[in-house]
Amino acid sequence: MSQAKVAVVVGVGPGLGETVAHRFACEGFSIGLMARNVDKLSQIQKDIEANGGKALAVGYDVSDRDSQTSCC
Repeated sequence: MSQAKVAVVVGVGPGLGETVAHRFACEGFSIGLMARNVDKLSQIQKDIEANGGKALAVGYDVSDRDSQTSCC
């Protein structure tokens, strides 16, 4: 049985985060994109998908403690 390869990139923006996301996508990973600006993430998601990859964009601010959910 094979397992799916998934990478989550937090703080995706132009530059390093976007490059890392594209690199993992090129290696066959499904990509979770997280950042505050969903509009910018959506374009990166479209670019990855246009090149045959899989991605999901999620707007999330890791610096905002109130927006984070607790598991306990």
